[in-house]
Parts: sequence; C-alpha cells; structure tokens
Amino acid sequence: MNGKTTLDAALLMDAIGYADGGYIQELVNELGKKRGGAHVRRIRTLITLLAAVLIMAALTATAFAAARYFGIFDFLSGRRALPGGARELIETDITPAVQADEGFPLECEAKEALADGRSLRVVAELRAREAGKYLLVPQDAAAEDSAESAGLAGNGSIADYARDNGLEILWVGAAVGNGDELGMEAQSVECRRVSDGAIDLLISGVRDEGAKSLDVKLVCTAYRAGDSVAARTELSFTLENRAGAGETRYLPAGGGAIPGTKAVLTEVTVTQTDVDTYVNYHCESGYTDACEAGDAGLCFRICDPAEAEEGFRSGTGSTPDENGGMLCGYVYAKTELGSGFTVEAYNCWTKEVYCRIELNAEA
Repeated sequence: MNGKTTLDAALLMDAIGYADGGYIQELVNELGKKRGGAHVRRIRTLITLLAAVLIMAALTATAFAAARYFGIFDFLSGRRALPGGARELIETDITPAVQADEGFPLECEAKEALADGRSLRVVAELRAREAGKYLLVPQDAAAEDSAESAGLAGNGSIADYARDNGLEILWVGAAVGNGDELGMEAQSVECRRVSDGAIDLLISGVRDEGAKSLDVKLVCTAYRAGDSVAARTELSFTLENRAGAGETRYLPAGGGAIPGTKAVLTEVTVTQTDVDTYVNYHCESGYTDACEAGDAGLCFRICDPAEAEEGFRSGTGSTPDENGGMLCGYVYAKTELGSGFTVEAYNCWTKEVYCRIELNAEA
C-alpha cells in the first residue's frame, strides 16, 4: 500500500449495500469534502477503516436519502433519454386528492409527472409507514427470485434477504387506474429501490390521441403473503400538456405494397412533441380472417436513420383501425426524421423481412 487509502464508490457499495450509482458517487464526494480531500490517512486496521466509513455513511446517507428520489431522467438514460428541454415540462408540485383503504401500510406520493398530450409518465414513491418492518417488493417478483433482481445485496433469494434482516415481504405496485378512460391501451412500470422500505416506480402509457390535460387516478396497491385482496389507495390529480407538437405526413415512394402480406402501406404520420416522436403506420388490409392477419405479424422498424431505432420506447403490432385497415404505432426518443426515412416491414413472429419502403414527407 502507498500509505493512503482511497475512499471510493466500490468500498461504500460493499459497505452499505444496494444504492443508485449516482447517489453513491455523491456520497463519496460529500465524505471526501468532510475529510478535507479525496484521500484519508491510513488507519491502522481495515476493520477500523470500515467502521469509520460505515458510521459516516450511515449518518450522511440518512440525511441525503430523505430528499433523494429517482426522477424521470434517472429512469430514462442513454438513447432512451428525454431531451434536455423536457426538464422544464416536468411537474413536481403535485397535490392530489387521496382516497385510501383503512390501515393502508404505505405512504404514497406522486413525485414527478410529465404529459405531452400523447404520453403520460408518473414517478410514484411508495414508502412503508412503519420503518424497519417491511421489505417492499414489486408485484411481478416472486419470493424465490434472486435478491439482486430486486435491487438487494446478497447472493440469496428475496425471501432469504427478508428473513436475514427480520423483515416481512410486502408486495407493492402502482398503475394509472383510469387508463382505459384516458385511451391508454397498455402501461409499463419500471422500479428503482430507494431502501428496504421504499421504492420508486415509473408508470408510463401512451394515448391514441392528443389531449390538453389529463385527469389521472394513480392507484397504489399492497398485499402480504396470504392476503386475499390487495389494499389500495388512490391519488387523483390533473396534468397539463405543456409540450408543443407538430405532425408530418409521409407517403411511400413507388407504392406501399408489402410482398408476402395482404397489406398496403398508404401513409405514415409522425407526431413530434417536445418530449417524444410518435410514428403511426396506416395500412389498407386485404385480410378477412383475424387469425391470418395475426400470423402475418406485420410490424415496422426504422432502418435509416439507423440511430432512430436505438431510441425505441414502445409500440404495438398491427391492430384494426376505424376504417377497416391496419394501424401500427411506435414511440421513440425524440428523433428528427427530416424530409424522408426508410423502414423495414417484417414478421414479428418469424423475423422474416418482407421489404424496405422509402418514405417522403408530403409536399
């Protein structure tokens, strides 16, 4: 050793268990400041060093975690990241009307929300009312799943972690309860762990059409092993669409017939908001049998510009539209498609590529 011990994120991660990497690095920086620099004097034994780190980490983490949560920008990173300007559109001052079951074991809070007229994203924080009693676990997890898969330290299962730490497993979740009313065909939920007794969830959904405002009913649920019915609480609030939007219509060059199918691509509408890019493929359909149409598995992906597909967020396969045709809708991280782009039509089941189609913006 060189006489100096570096206080780094790896040491703290081992010492205090799972936490977000950004939080750990902020903690490292803060501890470095408190000790007068990034390095500390060598302590006589490793045990003494670890004890000092644990004490300082516990004290600092307690104060820091009280204000820390995972926001929308924490969940969406890399090619999935939102444009920087979207930060100004995020609502954080959310005061909902609350309707909860008696004895509901969680404190639920809508930390952030973002609506651009088409997409809805809400970060909900679920926190056990009784500290040190429950281990919060997402409802799609099983007690036999690995602890690591639930953001917990250790090589055992979730059940092992709960037993070893004297905690009772509480399965929790959240969703937009009135998603059907809002025109959301599906929702997705992502989870980040704050602590044993607290998790943050990002709930996302896409509407068929734009809207100026959304009346949201966020439903949070919790149940223990053996419960026949989940307890629930409902947070009601209104979100305003703060994002600008514009639509461009693209037409296929040389016709839109798709060999190997009974579909013809007639047009593509692209809606650009300040947050995301929405691409809808409109097709005429020659299918009269729903099973045959389903077997065709018609889907589309952008192949030029290639980077557009890296920002893929969500989408649906071909579904019947109101005119008897077929509609495929996809959402991407904000992407400029300019005066034209190229797509592949393919079978989502067999991965067979039917053809490539060039699309040009309508003059």
